[in-house]
Amino acid sequence: YVDCDADTLLMQVEPAGPACHTGRVSCFYREFEHLDGGGVIVKAVSAK
Repeated sequence: YVDCDADTLLMQVEPAGPACHTGRVSCFYREFEHLDGGGVIVKAVSAK
């Protein structure tokens, strides 16, 4: 998959080791929570 402005390519693979500079398997470990006032909270999620 490619996102709307073509700056991210998302693929499902079996990694041989960490792919993120943080040492995590993937760089996609955070999720957004939108607040009623227009703010956004970013929080890390555990590996699934």
